[in-house]
Amino acid sequence: MDAKAMRRAAGSVVLVLAACVGVSGCASAARDRPAKVTSGVVDIGPASDFPAGSVSTKFVERYGIVVSNDDGTVVAIWPRCSEKGEMARWNAAAGQFECANGSHFDILGRPTKGPATMPLPATAARPSATGTLTVDLDKLHGM
Repeated sequence: MDAKAMRRAAGSVVLVLAACVGVSGCASAARDRPAKVTSGVVDIGPASDFPAGSVSTKFVERYGIVVSNDDGTVVAIWPRCSEKGEMARWNAAAGQFECANGSHFDILGRPTKGPATMPLPATAARPSATGTLTVDLDKLHGM
């Protein structure tokens, strides 16, 4: 390789490194983000974090679930639309999950507007020995 080709190659490496640093350090961004957990039993915290009438989306990135409580029973919902497999969006203002195909679901994942006729996969959270609630992701994602 001649000197000119070596400078060109070195410049490409510098550009790639500079671009990566400009995006919050590509490797560290991927390393700092927790891996998505889709199996096993996971702790979601105390029941008091989920008062009646509430929906929490804080577990979507980590576990792929939304936690809701309509009337005192805390439920984990896998908000996966059945038609194309995309994630349903929680619309807090309307109090419903919404899929791109127009389907709507209530706070417990039951269909309220089609074309969907089946509810979103859901399972009740269970109390643990430490007093927090747990969700069995294997049971939920196996639905």
